[in-house]
Amino acid sequence: MRIELATDEDALLNLEEEWEALLPDSVHPSIFMSFDYQYAGWKTFHSADSRPVVVSIRDESGALVGIAPFRTYRDRGSWARWVTLEYLCSYEIDRPAPVIRRGREAEFWTALHQALSTSRIRWSVLKMPELPAELAPPVEAAFAGPGPLLRTSPGNLGIGMDLRPSWDEFMAKHAGLRKRNRKVERERPNLDVRLYDDPPRILDGFASYIGIEGRSWKAGKVGVSKDTRHTAFYREVLLRLARRKRVAIRILTEGDHEIAGEITYAFGRRVYFHHGTYEEAERDWSPGKYLSSILLRDYMACGYESGDFLCGFAEYMRPWCELEWRTVNVSITRGGPLMRIADRLGRTQ
Repeated sequence: MRIELATDEDALLNLEEEWEALLPDSVHPSIFMSFDYQYAGWKTFHSADSRPVVVSIRDESGALVGIAPFRTYRDRGSWARWVTLEYLCSYEIDRPAPVIRRGREAEFWTALHQALSTSRIRWSVLKMPELPAELAPPVEAAFAGPGPLLRTSPGNLGIGMDLRPSWDEFMAKHAGLRKRNRKVERERPNLDVRLYDDPPRILDGFASYIGIEGRSWKAGKVGVSKDTRHTAFYREVLLRLARRKRVAIRILTEGDHEIAGEITYAFGRRVYFHHGTYEEAERDWSPGKYLSSILLRDYMACGYESGDFLCGFAEYMRPWCELEWRTVNVSITRGGPLMRIADRLGRTQ
């Protein structure tokens, strides 16, 4: 195996085409591990205090086996200010994992272990939170021997929906939702949904969404506009994803009044329900839940297989969900007497 490192922005940008080509054939083809998402996140949140350390693993023919898109920074909040490796984008993501060609996981992790054991990469602790649980065994096998110390702990639980049944089949199982939607549409016959999903209009949808979020319980606390950096990140990533037809913003309206909004991503046959908001003054009739149900109807009609409500953010959707995705938090500590003492004391977590 051949190991290559990208340690500056130019080298990182040169990986875009190969990275995007590998993602659909990877063992965990997630929108959050796309080049666009990871690059935009690093650029906005982390570039001022970290540098890329993106590890590419290639086989003897030069074909790309996998990419570990890490960044390195000195963790000033840790004991002894460890040099920490984390994903390029560590904020606003869900169940991240290296981009590994399907069927070559063991080779990838063995090669990454080798890369981390050399002096080419300066690091103390590698943190991989919310690694999908089914991806953990080859990691544990690769790091089972002498050298870096691996620790795991239970991570957050993700929930989702099977979108393969028809809308009629789904509604037949949820009489309460069917009755509620009929009541809403009877009392509010002028409801409409505006769609923004192309580059020229995506920021118009984003502006409408921000306006609604500012009139919601989220204002100034959480969400896409909670601070200037988050707003800048979402502006950048939405534009990037819109170029590839991977994002949609929907705004629920009644005449000129914008009531609720949803931001969803799509990759392969999966839809990611990442952000939703509604005007606080309208909460009595649950406009957010009504809009979510309309999205489900539309996505069920388009051939998608699963709807992902992510880890820990959409418990109100659980009555509709039958899918679960378990995760583990992985921490790998570099060997050496001081690091082993710190690991035993729990200071590297």
